Amino acid sequence: MRRPDFCPESPWRRTRAPHAAAPGVIARVEGWSARTGHNGVWVAIPPDAVVDRARDVLDGMVHERALWDGVPEPAQSRIVALAGILAAMLGADLVRVPGAAWNRRAPYIAAAFGLQMRVPHFPGAGAVDPRVALLLATEFGEALEVAGDDLYLRTAPDRRDDPLLRVFLTPGDDSLKLS
Repeated sequence: MRRPDFCPESPWRRTRAPHAAAPGVIARVEGWSARTGHNGVWVAIPPDAVVDRARDVLDGMVHERALWDGVPEPAQSRIVALAGILAAMLGADLVRVPGAAWNRRAPYIAAAFGLQMRVPHFPGAGAVDPRVALLLATEFGEALEVAGDDLYLRTAPDRRDDPLLRVFLTPGDDSLKLS
C-alpha cells in the first residue's frame, strides 16, 4: 500500500493542498478535514453519521481530563456524568470503573452532589462510574442497594418517566442495575 503523500489524487493530499494559501482555514474533501497548525497540518476523518459524531464529542469530553482541571465540584462531576448519560442515550456503553475505584471515589462525589442517601460499600468487580451513578441517584433515586456482588439504584416512583432515566429502565422496572 502506498503512503497517501505519494498519491497526488488522494483525498489526504487534496485536503492538505489548500493550506499553502490559507493557513488556519479548515479544508474539507470527501469527508476528510484538515487545518494547518503551528507544527504542521492536522487531518481528520470524522465519522459519517451525525450520531457517531455526537458520541465522539461526548467521549472526548469524558476522556480528556485536562478539560476539567480547575473546574470545581460538583460541576466537574455533573458535566462528565451528563456527557456519559447523553452518550448512552446515543447507544454508547456507560463508563465503568473497578469496584475498588468506585468505593474510593463514591463518598467524595456523593458529598459534592449533596446526596442525602447512604452510599453502601460495593463488593463487586466493577460498576458504572460513580459520577454517573451518583448523579442519577441524586436526581432520581430513593436508595442505593447492594445485593451480593451487584449494585442497584432504586428509583423514585415519581421520577421514572424522566427521559434521562427512562433510557436505562425497562417498563415496570423500579431499579437500575449499576454493576
